[in-house]
Amino acid sequence: MADLVNGESLQYKKIWINHEWYIPVNDFGQCVGPCNEGALGFVIQLHSEVDSRQKRALKIPRLMGETPRENAYVCELMEKELAAVREVVLGTQGTRGLINADVTGGSPLRRPINTVGGSPEAELWNGALILTRYEKGQNPYFCLLLVQGNDIKHYPESADRPIKSIEEYKLIEENSQEPTKGTKWYQTVFVIAKSSIGEGSDLQGSALIHTARNAFRRGPSHAFWYVSS
Repeated sequence: MADLVNGESLQYKKIWINHEWYIPVNDFGQCVGPCNEGALGFVIQLHSEVDSRQKRALKIPRLMGETPRENAYVCELMEKELAAVREVVLGTQGTRGLINADVTGGSPLRRPINTVGGSPEAELWNGALILTRYEKGQNPYFCLLLVQGNDIKHYPESADRPIKSIEEYKLIEENSQEPTKGTKWYQTVFVIAKSSIGEGSDLQGSALIHTARNAFRRGPSHAFWYVSS
């Protein structure tokens, strides 16, 4: 797909958010559209498959701390911010002066996406997870992860592939659950890429997939992916 991004013509791939909206990325999954970086979050422009004139903004955490503890703290702050927005938009308070906010469906980056009713390309990734990776001074990277039986698919093909087994995917599911009620896709999940753990590291042999709560007890972050809030 060719389009104008930041005034330049380029080829891009699509990280689907749902049946209509997607993030334009390059061959390695890095966001190539407008992306503004704030202290706690990135605001990314979404494109519409239905109407190219329509645009939306998606805010995601800016998880670039040197330690998982710092990134877990950002996750916690973003949760509180979302709760405040939800209270205003859905509560009894007036919404005068606020832009429209979609807070009813939860974060598309925390649970498997629903692309039913979209283009054939979008429907191929129905039920996929969106994983996010951050590097300082750069736009975020995204990867679609889809489990079909015993087969694991990633998109884009050239993106880093942090999850390589069904067992690791199941650990993501387990760690996403709300502790007391067991509701799936409730919590942010941190994923440590095995390739980032050097010999002799205190992280070798420990869980590669864990919750933000556990991240408060971790050391240096190495290379993380997130099933993010």
